[in-house]
Amino acid sequence: MDTGSNLEANNRWVGSALNPKPEAVAQMWRDTTAHFESIVSDPNKDLCTRHNAREIHEVFSLIFQTFHRIVSDPLESLELLDLEHRRIIIDDKHQGNSQAHRLIPLGKLAVTQCEDQIEHLWSWHLPSNPKHQKRLLGS
Repeated sequence: MDTGSNLEANNRWVGSALNPKPEAVAQMWRDTTAHFESIVSDPNKDLCTRHNAREIHEVFSLIFQTFHRIVSDPLESLELLDLEHRRIIIDDKHQGNSQAHRLIPLGKLAVTQCEDQIEHLWSWHLPSNPKHQKRLLGS
């Protein structure tokens, strides 16, 4: 971790002085992935535990790919997701009456993950639950 010991020498410094080194971020992601993969592939774990581990890893992966800052719920509706043009609008710093929407490009992996998750939602939750339909689809 760079603690910003040269901050006084750099008068143009903006943002946090705590910047993780790229190697540390890459290792943390490998460790996170290995952790969830071990749960998902463990036949001794019940289906619910394995499924939830997969879902958590998918969410972490999307957060990692979009640089989402966890302050508030970033995606109020699937209407903010444009998979055809590979982009998403997130509002991850919403506080009070202010909003800070950002347009984020999505990589192919993120698009595939979103498509899979939407298909999963439709197959399990949406047809039988109008409340979820309204919340997710904004209708």
